Amino acid sequence: STQSTWGRVNKLLEMNRFFRPLFAKKLFFGNLSFKIDEIELRRIVQAYAEPVDVFMPKDRETNKRRGFAFVKFDSDEDSKKVMDELNGQEISGRKIVVNEAQEKPRYQK
Repeated sequence: STQSTWGRVNKLLEMNRFFRPLFAKKLFFGNLSFKIDEIELRRIVQAYAEPVDVFMPKDRETNKRRGFAFVKFDSDEDSKKVMDELNGQEISGRKIVVNEAQEKPRYQK
C-alpha cells in the first residue's frame, strides 16, 4: 500500500544522516548581540542539543551580522528543548527570542 511504502521511505530517510538536514526542525534566534558569531551560538546551543546547522545572515553591504540566526536540529524534541531553555534568556546583555522559524513567503507572479 502507499501508506506502508511512504512509511518505509521515511524510515530510510531518518536513518540516513545525509538527508537529515533536509527534514530538520529550524529555529529562529532573534535579538542576538552583534558580538555573537556562528561558533559562539553553536557552543551555547550545544549545552541543550546538537545543532545540524547554524546560519547567521550578514548585511550585503557591510558584511556585518544582522542580530538574528537560524539553527537546525535533527528532531522536534531537540528543537523544543532548545526553544524552552533559551527563549527569553539573557545572553551577552540581550534577552534573546527563540521560536520556530517561519517559511519565507515566496513571490508569485
